Amino acid sequence: MATSVPKSSNWRLVYEWSNYRLSAACVNTAKDVLDVVDPFEVQAGWFELDFATFHVQRGRGAPNAQHKKIDNTLPMLNLRECWQQREEYVKLYRLGPGNKGIDLLFLEHRAPFIAHELRRQGMLVRGDA
Repeated sequence: MATSVPKSSNWRLVYEWSNYRLSAACVNTAKDVLDVVDPFEVQAGWFELDFATFHVQRGRGAPNAQHKKIDNTLPMLNLRECWQQREEYVKLYRLGPGNKGIDLLFLEHRAPFIAHELRRQGMLVRGDA
């Protein structure tokens, strides 16, 4: 869990549930970055995944008004630990459940953005739809 507004900016929100966001540990390590996208505001198309690098990039559907916040968010999303985690999910999905990997249902549950991007880019395997 990470706070949306850090206690250094407004200590009164430290214990308010409305100020908390569930985040991956690799993203939570980037402290005091204030002008980023709130995960509750993100819409489809704001971010895309480059499967060659496993880096997240600004999506073609991102509204102009959000470009600055999206661009400020990308360095956190593209920390080494984060892209390596995405790479591992894709590797396990491609292996499949019979080969010590995972299936699409598990991927959709644990990493819905990756599953969405595999589907959008036509990269699903084993007849998944």
